[in-house]
Amino acid sequence: MRPNPHRGRVYRRCACRGADGKQLGARCPKLTNARHGTWTYAVDLPTLDRSKTMRRGGFSTKAEASAALTNVLQYERAGVSIDDAETVADYLHRWFEAKAPTRKPNTVNRYRAYLTTISSPRSARSASRASTTSTSPSSSAASSTPGAAW
Repeated sequence: MRPNPHRGRVYRRCACRGADGKQLGARCPKLTNARHGTWTYAVDLPTLDRSKTMRRGGFSTKAEASAALTNVLQYERAGVSIDDAETVADYLHRWFEAKAPTRKPNTVNRYRAYLTTISSPRSARSASRASTTSTSPSSSAASSTPGAAW
């Protein structure tokens, strides 16, 4: 299937408000002035359950907004997730759900343990604190031995 070269849209809008207090956006009468407003792009990105519109604005020229739109579409064609609201934990959980069916049970258990540690920062901090504060008898004996610097 060929990608649609005309996917997405680039338009100019502003934050002026009408008498009712709502933003005028692309309907602003001052947009006839070339210096008024900023350029924005919008593109519909597919997700698992529905499509989601990604809008980004604040570009000073139409060329900048078009270049940013082209960049987003290239990332999408390459299979890169470009949801900038997604956290690392969300991404890792989504990745785990996709990989778990094809992995061995022991690997899945390890991945699940790692994700549990990553998902709860409090337990990760307490685990790292416990590993730095505990001393084994052999390490304390070695440190008290004269000449044992390392």
